[in-house]
Amino acid sequence: MRKSVNEENYAKLERIYEKYRAIMYREAYNILHDVNDAEDAVQQSFLKLINYMDRIKEEEVGMTCNFLKIVVRNIAIDIYKKKLYLNNREDAVDTLDEGITGCSTEVSDLVIDKESVERISKQIEKLPEIYRDVLLLEKVYGYSREET
Repeated sequence: MRKSVNEENYAKLERIYEKYRAIMYREAYNILHDVNDAEDAVQQSFLKLINYMDRIKEEEVGMTCNFLKIVVRNIAIDIYKKKLYLNNREDAVDTLDEGITGCSTEVSDLVIDKESVERISKQIEKLPEIYRDVLLLEKVYGYSREET
């Protein structure tokens, strides 16, 4: 259920947008490497944030910034996964066609690697959100422990 945005929350959302949109955009762009997709991720993040305005404390800059980064990162990852899925469906046919011409060991290596990544991803998704976010921040995005 979506909460209505009263004028106070709207003003707060606008202030947060002005202050953090560039940081959020960079975060999304680092994942997506596409201007339009990064902008979409930021917009979707703010639509999601409408429901959490009461939890965002503007005076706690570090916590707010980290929270917004995690929100936009998760949305960017979802966008990336959707694009990857759609592209992989098309590329899979091309890869199989190329594999038939004598590169079957390379194709099998790709399948094994993809299966390993999928297994690891599934295990990471099973982690509690706080641990998953710290793991992603530190190992995938290169943040230090202090930054996470």
